[in-house]
Amino acid sequence: MQTSVEKTGAISRKMTVTVPSERVQKASNARLKELSKTVKIDGFRKGKVPMNIVKGRYGDSVYFEVVEKVIDETVREALEAEKMNPAALPDVSPVTMEPGKDLVYEADFDLMPEIKDVDLKGVKIKTAVATVGEEDIDLSLEQLQKQQIEWKEVKRKSKKGDRVIVDFTGSVDGVEFAGGKAEQAPVVLGEGQMLEDFEKGLKGLTGDQETTIEVKFPKDYPGEEVAGKKAEFAIKVHSVSEPKLPVIDDEFAKRYNSDDVKALREEVEKTMGVNVENTLSSVNRVRVFDALVSKVSIDVPRKLVKEEMQRMVENQKDQMRQRGMDPEAFGSNEEAMEPEAKKRVALGLIMMKYIEEKEIKVNQGQVAEYIEKMASGYEDPAEFINYYNSDQQRMAQVESLVLETQVVESLLESATASEEKVKVKDLLDGKIA
Repeated sequence: MQTSVEKTGAISRKMTVTVPSERVQKASNARLKELSKTVKIDGFRKGKVPMNIVKGRYGDSVYFEVVEKVIDETVREALEAEKMNPAALPDVSPVTMEPGKDLVYEADFDLMPEIKDVDLKGVKIKTAVATVGEEDIDLSLEQLQKQQIEWKEVKRKSKKGDRVIVDFTGSVDGVEFAGGKAEQAPVVLGEGQMLEDFEKGLKGLTGDQETTIEVKFPKDYPGEEVAGKKAEFAIKVHSVSEPKLPVIDDEFAKRYNSDDVKALREEVEKTMGVNVENTLSSVNRVRVFDALVSKVSIDVPRKLVKEEMQRMVENQKDQMRQRGMDPEAFGSNEEAMEPEAKKRVALGLIMMKYIEEKEIKVNQGQVAEYIEKMASGYEDPAEFINYYNSDQQRMAQVESLVLETQVVESLLESATASEEKVKVKDLLDGKIA
């Protein structure tokens, strides 16, 4: 077997492999001999079919079956001989593939990038901190109030805070587009459920009114058919209703399984504390990882990026299905996903290197503690804990989160870290990055 390697990029390689025809022929003959013992051909007893007839009937299919196996074997042999460490399985394309001739193919791949100096020494990082206060509890209670809203129909023009029940049909240049139509859709004005132009167009309307509004779609809108374009929506208003909020008293508290308002506030504070802790952990993890990717620059393997982009597309489709949308009605703009996909792949490789260098192992004590914290919010914590402990996949997800936390803690030891106080509302509203 002969191999030659061409450098096609910083970590990209093209390897040409020539496999002697004798090796392929030997493997083909062995496979045909194996087949001759089991094939059934009219006029011959099982296992007594002459080899020339077996070869005539199955020779071509056996050849291509054997070639696939030989390529798989020789790619590995060639990579080992050339001391190459690919980041992913090579993409193979045949050059010469004909019975009786040497098998020649090309293997295109990226090497695992060299990763050095994986730490945050000298890097300044601000870690977000937040504490739940009385005003935060008040805001949370207001959210609970909104969950108990009663809607009262009014005979006036709609305004911010009202709920408008509408039918709408959207079109671009007179042509309706997928996902732009609905009947009896409830829209609460001012909550950002719909695009800003759409909500503006619904303000000042009354029940049984029909009109047309113009909406400008943002360029990054997930539906390629309408992204960056102006659309017209034919609107029919069925009703306008104003909210009636319940009073926060002991009776209100009982709706949330609390004896009185004081007990409800304590429960809200406890729940918010857990949410704040989890969100702070997520924010600070992202800050540390962003700093790590910025400091440790690597060449990212193309195939890994492509695979990550495909995962991102599938995740996006799953999210759309969960919202009741047809994922096939919207195109998937993979180009827009490429920078994030590269970043994710780079981070994964850098973290693998860091974990290997620092010999970081998952702390099972922290895993148990993490599960206990999640369980505390459930009626039967023991049942919840058992639910996680009895499933390897769920445990693996928790272990991965705990391992990331350990990596963040380790990296922060070498960084120049300082605290940044943030508002709980901004944190939970996703305004802190």
